[in-house]
Amino acid sequence: MKKIFTLLFIGTFFIGFAQLPVSQNPEKKKIVLEEHTGKTCTFCPDGHKIANGLKEADPNNVFLINIHAGSYAAGTPNYRTDFGSAIASQTQLSGYPSGSINRFYFGYSQQQSPTGATALGKGQWAQAAATAKTQDAIVNVACEASIDVSTNILSVTVQAYYTGTSTEGTNYLNVALTQDNIWGPQTGASNFWPEQIDPVTGLYQHNHMLRHMLTGQWGEAITTVSTGDLVTKTYTYTLPTFIGDVDIDISQLYIVAFMTETQQKILNAGGATPSLVNLPNNLEAEMMSLTAPEYSCDGIVSTQFNVRNFGQQNITALDIVYAVNNGTSYTYSWTGGPILPGHNLNITMPLIGFQVLASNELEVTIDKVNGSTDDVPGNNTAIKTILAVEEHTTNALVVEVTPDAFGSEIGWELLDANGDVVDEVLAGTYADNDLTVKSKTVSLPSFDCYTFRVSDTYGDGLLNGGKVELKDNVSNLVKLIPGASYSAVAEYKFASVDASGNGNGNGDGTSVNPTGIRDINSAFTFGLFPNPANEVLNVSFDVKISKIEIINVLGAVVLTTDLKQINVTGLTSGMYFVALTDEEGRTVSKSFVKR
Repeated sequence: MKKIFTLLFIGTFFIGFAQLPVSQNPEKKKIVLEEHTGKTCTFCPDGHKIANGLKEADPNNVFLINIHAGSYAAGTPNYRTDFGSAIASQTQLSGYPSGSINRFYFGYSQQQSPTGATALGKGQWAQAAATAKTQDAIVNVACEASIDVSTNILSVTVQAYYTGTSTEGTNYLNVALTQDNIWGPQTGASNFWPEQIDPVTGLYQHNHMLRHMLTGQWGEAITTVSTGDLVTKTYTYTLPTFIGDVDIDISQLYIVAFMTETQQKILNAGGATPSLVNLPNNLEAEMMSLTAPEYSCDGIVSTQFNVRNFGQQNITALDIVYAVNNGTSYTYSWTGGPILPGHNLNITMPLIGFQVLASNELEVTIDKVNGSTDDVPGNNTAIKTILAVEEHTTNALVVEVTPDAFGSEIGWELLDANGDVVDEVLAGTYADNDLTVKSKTVSLPSFDCYTFRVSDTYGDGLLNGGKVELKDNVSNLVKLIPGASYSAVAEYKFASVDASGNGNGNGDGTSVNPTGIRDINSAFTFGLFPNPANEVLNVSFDVKISKIEIINVLGAVVLTTDLKQINVTGLTSGMYFVALTDEEGRTVSKSFVKR
């Protein structure tokens, strides 16, 4: 059995432009799902996944607001707001995750909530949303928003047009500000939505997180609520640097505007992604972050960087120059996007190889943007330190687990350098309430790189002094993993060596460098179209080519050809690299997306 963990984030944006002026034609209700959640709630990632599925199925008519409140949201990082607790309280929820659809009672509620409660269990959201979409709306809501990057002022204009008359003399206009792509801890993520976990950092991607209510706790009172009434309101808000423990990223913000009767019963809603205005430069790419493994054993790493377009032009091409330990520089030519002004994109690099030293410095620089020099080159470089793994003279690994009372939640596995399982103990093997130490000796098939990974299905680690001890074949302690040091998963990478210190660990991975990259002295280019491609990918070039390879994001060659028209129907959807090698042995690559 082989287990490979990877993450490819290509930048997905749910853009619900409800552009002004608002429609005056009768409409059905749109959906506002306010999900009540918390970072230590084990089953909340399942709620996030269900809500995201509703959004993906109808992106322009479903609006998500994730509200972190209650005991599961306590502690750090602080994702709470001044508004979340009151919103959660009025739903009369009985547990987490919970949610309300349009703050409406559909004749059923979350289990153990009182009759009439608007709180719904995650298994009830789809049914309630389907019902709400059939209901006639008496008001249409639309909005537009912009952020002046020179002042950090958010401006939101909302229009509401009544196609019917409200039964309440006063309605309330609410404007919520949410933020996507917030990386942090989340209990239960590995069980319910592991795709949201960055395999390098182990952090979870939180989306639709409530950050602020521009109109206060329950909105601004609106008294013109009869058929034919048009309401236009503009709100401004100076964006702070952070709210709670979350930095405000202006490229990841979203507006949800909705009208309510009383504090409950959302009548209709609209949403918009703020546009950015007064960008100071025409062409500016900013390197926001660089993600790479903390350790490398084989000298081969998968890396990813985040770039923000802070210029006025869309970005469709980047030349990225990189080197390890001040060695040979290579350039990866990325094409894709477009990355819109103000937006960010995570870009996965081809595999990078180097001779492992005790400490290794990876430097990545954006050299060209759309084929030209960046207007502000001073923010285009990021540096990451990658350490060698610890080496141990042993041909066996003794795994000793001191469990807590919930032994059935514990599982572990030992992987070799290829990601193949050498040995494992599955969750459910150990019995609950059996606190005796569990020991197993695993023979190591070769002197090589290994990864030990322990997991807890409930996501709370090993309690009450539980721990995992790894020992060598003469009982020397190799690694202590305290149970309180992790929640869902902990891992330890190491290399085994013989008595002379020989082995394949901490080796030389430079052999991967010709795959998927080109040396900066390479002189030829080529074209790809269409990109994204569905059935046929066309390759154009003007030099003699010896081979054409299609490579996945793990660095594996999935197709080799010498044809200029490549049938890609057999590839699964996702990002790939096309690498061309000429008769002089130079390799150039470009990325493309298979739909």
